[in-house]
Amino acid sequence: MALKWIVAAALACLLALATTATAATCGTAQYLSGATCKPCDYGKVASADGTTCVTCDPGFVKFPDSNGVANAECRAATEVCGSAQYAKNGRCSPCDYGKVQNGDGTGCEACPAGEVKVPDTNGARDAVCTPATEACGTAQYAKNGRCSPCDYGRIRNDAGDGCVVCGPGTVKTPDTNGARDATCELAASRCSANQIAMNGRCSSCASGRTPNADRTACVQA
Repeated sequence: MALKWIVAAALACLLALATTATAATCGTAQYLSGATCKPCDYGKVASADGTTCVTCDPGFVKFPDSNGVANAECRAATEVCGSAQYAKNGRCSPCDYGKVQNGDGTGCEACPAGEVKVPDTNGARDAVCTPATEACGTAQYAKNGRCSPCDYGRIRNDAGDGCVVCGPGTVKTPDTNGARDATCELAASRCSANQIAMNGRCSSCASGRTPNADRTACVQA
């Protein structure tokens, strides 16, 4: 009888050992809590000893980063994330407006001068820096990686990194605030009979004066 009890107890111990988790038996995205393997949070993988979870190093993200996954690894954000995302707390996080992923995936950077982020939507996974001369309107220029409106009387310059005043005798048309597209047109066709082109806008002559032939100045009537 005693022998049977000893055998039964031994089998129970062996069974317990077989079903008790150890750090070595947990997945790479799990940690040992008591006798149980528990999943690491998003952006984290198991520590070296398997007793806790750690966030992936800067520039790296957990992959795959799904809830409850048993195994995962930290991989470079430049490989896993989109071109408009970077590694933040071990996860792919969207860059701000006007910015794309930097060279090592640790952050975001504004597009170079004269270029804008396309598409520049909130939460976009992928985007590229595109010349403002292709992506923006003729009354817009590249500012901090985004299409920004030119001031009154101005249109985009040839480089796309700024705005210029319309030439002599011409005015911005339309000259509305925030217009996407505009052209410089002759003041003679856009302004009233007593107006000239000044700083790219229609400007009235003073009393007793009248526009000259090319609408660049007011002369004595």
